[in-house]
Amino acid sequence: MANGLFSRRVLVAIAALALIAFGMATARAVAQSLTAAQGEAILNELKEIRQLLEQMQRQLGAPAAAERRAPAAEAPVKVPIRDGHSLGSASAPVVMIEFTDYQCPFCRSFAVGTFPALKAKYIDTGRVQFVSRDFPLDFHPQALMAAHAARCAADQRKYWEIRPVLLANSSALQRDRLLAYGRDLGLEMTSYQRCIDKEVHAASIKTDLADAQAAGVEGTPSFILGRRLPSGIVEGTRIVGAQPIATFDAKIAELLAGK
Repeated sequence: MANGLFSRRVLVAIAALALIAFGMATARAVAQSLTAAQGEAILNELKEIRQLLEQMQRQLGAPAAAERRAPAAEAPVKVPIRDGHSLGSASAPVVMIEFTDYQCPFCRSFAVGTFPALKAKYIDTGRVQFVSRDFPLDFHPQALMAAHAARCAADQRKYWEIRPVLLANSSALQRDRLLAYGRDLGLEMTSYQRCIDKEVHAASIKTDLADAQAAGVEGTPSFILGRRLPSGIVEGTRIVGAQPIATFDAKIAELLAGK
């Protein structure tokens, strides 16, 4: 029975991948009648879906015996806060470090669907400090420039204003759009544009990428949820994906209870 279920799951995953491959070919044809930006957005979304299905296929391909074993507890992960954009009390007992990509649709889903509740319940009440760091994925061509734009806005104390704009417009992060978002926020445009074009924050973004990879982060959004150690280090559990608030509730409750 278990083997039959496993086989059906594999077949479903393979069939889904075939459909995605067909969908991407169709999207390319359709994209010819769309603008370049619209066509690119469609293809990027399909690539995201294909990667998720490939990951699911790899997981389903594990030996059946492994499915019957209880998963081993994940070792604690340590990540420095560094110059991450912080929201909430610096003395909060729990710290949540986010690694995000502004072109990632799943980061958008987290920002729209989970973050408001998380902020109201834990950040605004002083129980969790939220720290956002960059992890622009190399197959998102606009993600790196968007990360620069966010940091350049932060130079003018507008990070938490531009962040939701970038995430809500994750398929429209071309340079002219980034400049328009900054203009709408009332940024001083000469320094903002120069900051983006000169890639002033390149070193900090590379540091974020290196720290994320050292912590085993492979995709976005990913979170390290835990306690603050001396010297600005957070030790905690890695949580991956645009999880619902209930997922974070459970882990935060453990941390607040001292477990």
